[in-house]
Amino acid sequence: MDGYEYKFIIDVFKPDTISMARLAEYMADLARLLGSEAQVHFDRLEESSLALVQTIEPAAYPAVQSRIRALEAGTPDEDLRKAYEALDLKLQKDKARAKLLPPKSAQIVEFPGRDRPQPMTYGPFSEEGTLQGQLVNIGGKDASKHLIIQDGPVRYSGLETTEDMARELRHHTFDHVRVNGAGRWLRLEDGTWKLLDFKVRSFEILSDEPLVDVVAKLRKVPGNRWADSADPIGELLNLRGDDDQVH
Repeated sequence: MDGYEYKFIIDVFKPDTISMARLAEYMADLARLLGSEAQVHFDRLEESSLALVQTIEPAAYPAVQSRIRALEAGTPDEDLRKAYEALDLKLQKDKARAKLLPPKSAQIVEFPGRDRPQPMTYGPFSEEGTLQGQLVNIGGKDASKHLIIQDGPVRYSGLETTEDMARELRHHTFDHVRVNGAGRWLRLEDGTWKLLDFKVRSFEILSDEPLVDVVAKLRKVPGNRWADSADPIGELLNLRGDDDQVH
């Protein structure tokens, strides 16, 4: 096929050592990186390590070249950055490095893969705090028992408690609870927190009653400020503080 060739060369594979499934994953990410997918075509594999050769139709070549130059200059847009990261993370997992060779140019894009810097984590930090959510499981065969709490998409597992407390909590499986105690956390490179362990010292059962009903009851209590508030629900939500704070 007439066009411009781009070669993506992976140093640890050959055509007979990479699985078809893994090859397909690399090809999908590479297609996203190059863009202009309808005019970018897989051509062949070469055995210099493993070279995936793509042919770019002449009409699409300026757009593809512009994307590769943005990578080289360190100014990719979000979609291009994610495509590059996806390829490089696959290479890291495969303990490989790679490079992308454009046609007729010294412009080479390196993928460090196995040599990419390891993500920085901070901690662990120990902190008194609370966790809350739906109690979905209680387990453990020895004296220490472990809880699993689901808070929306976040799942806290391995929360350690005593046998006596676990016995009390068994009556509240699938209820919403708040547990108090001490946890150890790691702060990951992307700013998120990872819970390592948490020792539960006490708990309380949270009401599943809708917030609107709770506010309606509060407003009926004589002598409290909720009766005169124009926006009692908003005030209650404000009392929760910063949702991003670690508890």
